[in-house]
Amino acid sequence: LYADQKGLPAIDYLVYVNEELSSVEISYLQLVIDEMQDRITIVKDTWINSYRATFIENIGTDNGSGLSIMLNAYIKYYEKDFRDGKLGFPLGIRNFDNQLPLTAEAYYSNISHSLMKESVADLKTAFYGKGDDLGINNLLTSGGSNILNKIETQWTNIQLETNNINTPIEEYVLTNQGNGKDTYSEIQELLVLLKIDLMSCLDMKISYVDTDGD
Repeated sequence: LYADQKGLPAIDYLVYVNEELSSVEISYLQLVIDEMQDRITIVKDTWINSYRATFIENIGTDNGSGLSIMLNAYIKYYEKDFRDGKLGFPLGIRNFDNQLPLTAEAYYSNISHSLMKESVADLKTAFYGKGDDLGINNLLTSGGSNILNKIETQWTNIQLETNNINTPIEEYVLTNQGNGKDTYSEIQELLVLLKIDLMSCLDMKISYVDTDGD
C-alpha cells in the first residue's frame, strides 16, 4: 500500500464518503485494517520480547538514552502531530496564512475537534501520570517547581481553548481564524516551555531535526 492510501485517513475516506461500499472497497478496507494490525503487532511484540529491557537498561540523560528517546518522542509528537497536524496546517500557519481545511484530521467523519480534545487529555495524562503511575512531571525536582507551575498554567489555557472548539477543525479554521490563532499561540507557548525550559532543567537536548526556531 502507498503511504497516502492507507492508515486511518484511508479508513476515514472509505467509511464516510460513500453510504454503501462496493465489494472492491470492502476488500481494500480490510487490507488497510490488516496492514495496520500487522504493524501494531510488530511494535507490541518487539517491545515485550526485547526492546523493553533495552529501553530500561539505557539509563542516563544523554542523546540515545531511554529517557532522551521518550521525551524527544513526546515533544516531537506535541509539535509536529498535535500543534501542526491538528491545527497549524489547517489554520494556515504553515502556509502563509492561507487556510488548508482539507488537511484537517478525520476530514470526512467530521470529528477532528473531538480528536483534538482527546489528544490534549492524552498528552496531559502522559505528562502528569494517572493514578499511581508516574508522569514526566515526576522527573523534575523541587528546583523545577516554577517550570511546572508555568506548564500547568499552559495546559489549563490549552484545555479551555480547545473545549471551546465545537465544530470540526475544517470548518472552524474558516469561520474562527482569530480564535484559532489564539489557541495556536497557547499551544506554542507550552511547546517553548517543553523544548527549552523543561529540557534545560533536565540537562537534556532536543535530538530530532527541528527547523522551527523554537
